[in-house]
Amino acid sequence: MHAERLQSVCAVAACSLPSADLTAFTITNLNHKSSKIKMDGKSSDVSATLNNQSAKAQLYPNVKVSVYGANDMIGEFIATPADYLLSKQSQLAADSSRNILFTIPVANRQIREVTISPLY
Repeated sequence: MHAERLQSVCAVAACSLPSADLTAFTITNLNHKSSKIKMDGKSSDVSATLNNQSAKAQLYPNVKVSVYGANDMIGEFIATPADYLLSKQSQLAADSSRNILFTIPVANRQIREVTISPLY
């Protein structure tokens, strides 16, 4: 609903909105290992590649990170672009990728699986 209003305002004002298409994103190279950043034996580094498969630049999405143990979910959190980008970029260029990394307070031996999904 808000997007439609903004599009109509931009049509009158001759401006354009950045693209925000979640279907353009894929997550690849998802991995977790004992942390090399916080080497206390109780932390893990979760890394992945965020890919923009669109021919247009896309606004960086928030990402939902879910961490699973042997039998159930250990926890999950939502990270904003400010949480995973070192600079103040707002868009991921067309047909490009960005590596993302999180250090979480869970020992790697307790993690069975991690999932990451983009969301706005």
